[in-house]
Amino acid sequence: MSLYSESDRAVIRMADELMDNSEVSSKTWDTLQKAFPNEELVELLLVAGFWRMIAGYLKTSKVPLDAGVAGWPEGRAPTSFTKV
Repeated sequence: MSLYSESDRAVIRMADELMDNSEVSSKTWDTLQKAFPNEELVELLLVAGFWRMIAGYLKTSKVPLDAGVAGWPEGRAPTSFTKV
């Protein structure tokens, strides 16, 4: 038994596909269309795009994580903060 429903897995797959290929596969999109109305599909795409944009900004501008946060990328915290 999976912890995630078919639609949950499709949303996760959608996010992965958008990050890897900037496009959602037909198979994933078909599953999403069965689970969500068009308005929610648009929202899913916009939210995924927003978070990708924010991640790119934060990484490029080297905004440090809050003190005490575990899980730094590559196992190390940034050495300095670069203002944009």
